[in-house]
Amino acid sequence: MKVDKLFVNNISLTFLFMNFLFVILIVLFDLFTNLFTYLDHNLSISDIIYIYYLYLPKCFSDGLALSFLFAVSNLIGNLSMRNEIIGLFSCGISISRILRSIIMLSVFISVLLFFFDNYLVIDTVTKRDAFLKNSIGSKGANDRNIIIKDFAREIYNIRHYDIENDIIANLMIILKDQNDNFKKRYDISKAEWTNSRWRLYGVREFSKVERDVIEKFHEVLDGGGIVNLEPEYIKIIMLSSKTLNFSKLISWIGALRRENLDSSEALFDFFSRIFFSFRLILLSFTVGFVSFALKKNIFIWSLLNSIAFAVVYVISIMVFSFLADLGYLPIFVASSLPTILFIIINFVVYNLVCK
Repeated sequence: MKVDKLFVNNISLTFLFMNFLFVILIVLFDLFTNLFTYLDHNLSISDIIYIYYLYLPKCFSDGLALSFLFAVSNLIGNLSMRNEIIGLFSCGISISRILRSIIMLSVFISVLLFFFDNYLVIDTVTKRDAFLKNSIGSKGANDRNIIIKDFAREIYNIRHYDIENDIIANLMIILKDQNDNFKKRYDISKAEWTNSRWRLYGVREFSKVERDVIEKFHEVLDGGGIVNLEPEYIKIIMLSSKTLNFSKLISWIGALRRENLDSSEALFDFFSRIFFSFRLILLSFTVGFVSFALKKNIFIWSLLNSIAFAVVYVISIMVFSFLADLGYLPIFVASSLPTILFIIINFVVYNLVCK
């Protein structure tokens, strides 16, 4: 019990200190990268502080895995360098006994991190992206602003959709006739869903009459027959699995299936989040075994050891995700393969260390 307490205290102190450093580095790197963009768009200091207030949970999550792996590598490296590991072995304490406290701690942190990542981090990153989009007009990789209906005879370009209040800002609608010729265009400042129908504000209507285009302006207009979209349908089309917390992701997958829409991306993200939560446990084994094998502790090596395997894990996720997108791998197989790969790596390294 005393050995477990000693290991946990050592790892926890190193882990917290390194995570603090990683968070500062990530924030500073992002700030210096985007500072001129913020200044060019006249963002105030309070706006910039708010942006990084929303970004802090993501920085903490990104730095957590690296700092924990560094703490594990540093602990085992110290034990080996000082020959304390030999004393532990002579007392009948095996490698598995030494790793037990590390794995128990990694399991505990992994459970907390799963909920932290899938609720707080996703929600704050989504708010940050929305704020940046409204402030500087940046377009996120997960934005889906175009909705096409009726064989491309109804095209909707939605700049921003308030999911909570069912309000569309800056909506453009292009309508075509049965011969696919231009019929009408609407530029709408605001569309609000009230009493089961759309209410349009600040509407510019462009109609084609023979060879001329006639423009009309309406302060307020009933959206019946103009906006042929239900709010729920807009949410299904526009939402990205990357912006949904775990509970909403499950509901969205069900909604996609009810509408007979492609749910492969959402399912892949669902399985990936589950398997990704095991990363600390798997990588702790790997980094720990490698540190045992090297029997030395150098700061830069402990850092490189933790970063290297974390990078390999992330790259494997990207590769298998790409193969799933191309249709070479089933969704469940692609999302689980990084986990299986590192289980195999751990098995191989463990056998090498124990020889």
